[in-house]
This record gives sequence, structure tokens and C-alpha cells, in this order.
Amino acid sequence: MQICVSDNGTKANVEEINRYMIAQGDYKGDSIGIRNIYERIMLEFGEDAKFRYYKNENGYTVACIRLPRTS
Repeated sequence: MQICVSDNGTKANVEEINRYMIAQGDYKGDSIGIRNIYERIMLEFGEDAKFRYYKNENGYTVACIRLPRTS
């Protein structure tokens, strides 16, 4: 299953958000909720799950979560 949410905001630095989510140890900065969601998804679904931010063709911010099929 894949869930994507987009908005018309262009100010987010998606590269920084993606680095923050996978960083090990302490990270000084905002977006604690994003990191928490990423860690919970990885704990539940493992490396088969994906969570990333990117800019779409219009330059808008998109957050996508892909969860593996479970039995």
C-alpha cells in the first residue's frame, strides 16, 4: 500500500528532511514527529517499508509512505 500526501508548499528542504529521518543518534533540529513516524514504520515493517519526501513536477512537497503487503 502506498499513501502520498502533497501540498502547494515549496519551502521544505526535502533532502534535509530525508537525511534527518535516517540519521542515527541525536539530531538537533525540528521535525521530531517526522522522525518518530519513520522509526515506528521501520520497527513495524522493517526495511521493506519506505518513507520519503520529494518535490513533484510542480515543485510542491510530497510525503510518501509505502508499506509492504503482509499476510
